[in-house]
Amino acid sequence: MYVRLQGQGLELQRSLARKVHDPNTDYSGTCWHRYLEDIGLYKELYGEQAHQLITIGLPNDYNVTHIKQYIKKPHKWLEGAMLSVERFRKNGEHLHIHILTNKPYNKTRLIRDLSRRFKVEKNYIDVRRSNSMSDYTNRKNYIMGRKSCTEKQENCDKDKEWRKTVELEDIYIL
Repeated sequence: MYVRLQGQGLELQRSLARKVHDPNTDYSGTCWHRYLEDIGLYKELYGEQAHQLITIGLPNDYNVTHIKQYIKKPHKWLEGAMLSVERFRKNGEHLHIHILTNKPYNKTRLIRDLSRRFKVEKNYIDVRRSNSMSDYTNRKNYIMGRKSCTEKQENCDKDKEWRKTVELEDIYIL
C-alpha cells in the first residue's frame, strides 16, 4: 500500500515509513512518526484505536440478576462498549465479565466505580489500555468468542450454552 503525503511529493510503503527522511523538514529517523502526526497521516498509516479492555472477576456464585441489571443500566462512561459474560476456563469455572470500550476512562475511577457496583475488591478488576489497532482487533475478536486456541474455543462453546440457560446474550452493546 502506498500513500502520497499531502503536497510533499513523497510516496512511501507502510513498512518503510520510519526509515524515510524528508530533507525539506527537521523530521528524521525516530521523529518520522511526529511528522506523520503533524500532517494527519499517522493514524491512517499505523491504524490507531484508543481502547480499554476491562475484566471483572466475580465469585462463581454471583447472582446473574445483578449482571443483567448492570447491562440494563451501565455507567455512562461505558456507552457504546461491548460486554460479554464468561464462566468457563481450562481450570474449571471462573465467572467474569469482559468489557471493551473505545472511549478510555480514568483507570483509578473505573476500578473504583466497578468495584462498588459489583461489590468486589479492586484487585478483581483488570484494565488494559492501548492505542494499537491490532490489539483492539484481537481484543474485539476475543470478546466476540473468536479465540485463537482450540482449548479456549471449547470453553467458548460451554459459555454459549451456559448463557442460554441463564438467559444472557453472547454480546451486549452498552
